[in-house]
Amino acid sequence: MPTLLPWGLNQRLHKDSIEVIAKIIIDTRLEALASHDVDAGDSSWGLGCRSYDRTKNRIIMLAEKGEVDWLEAKRNAQFRFSINGVPCGFYRGEAENPNQRTMRRTNDELQQGSLIFEDEVLSPIWRFAVYTADTGEVVQVSFVGLTGEDGKVVSRYDVPANDEHVLTRIDTHYEEEQPAEVSRTAARRRKDGEQVDAKGSSKT
Repeated sequence: MPTLLPWGLNQRLHKDSIEVIAKIIIDTRLEALASHDVDAGDSSWGLGCRSYDRTKNRIIMLAEKGEVDWLEAKRNAQFRFSINGVPCGFYRGEAENPNQRTMRRTNDELQQGSLIFEDEVLSPIWRFAVYTADTGEVVQVSFVGLTGEDGKVVSRYDVPANDEHVLTRIDTHYEEEQPAEVSRTAARRRKDGEQVDAKGSSKT
């Protein structure tokens, strides 16, 4: 069976929606990479964790804002989100080499497949494959449909990472949470036996 484009296999998977999620993945990885400091002790493992966590939370944030009606995402331990009701996920690596974790179907994915198709080729596991260079930059984001039996790619769309139309389609700027201000008096370590009032001033 030849490799089909996602919307050729499932009409609910629109090209525009796929590119919005890809933009979040690309932009978030770039931001995490910009703050990555090997000299300060940051590791590739830390970069991967930070990128994954931020990407997951930004997809959830977009879904919760309600600005797009095709996206659903829940704060579950095994993170998945839905594009027009089609469960999806993402992983770092080559499209043709998915890891064991990403191949696990959630209950929603199992139910979705059994309700629509009996043939797993027609009801694949949908994932965004994020291929990165050794230095951490995103080389390619591909949206792929994988068979649950052996992870074979039956559907694929390589998102053009350098396409300005893709990278500017939706505003994905997020307000950074500012730390609460603590006064020097309140933050100062108390001496032994020193009493401090409600405003942080010493009574002694």
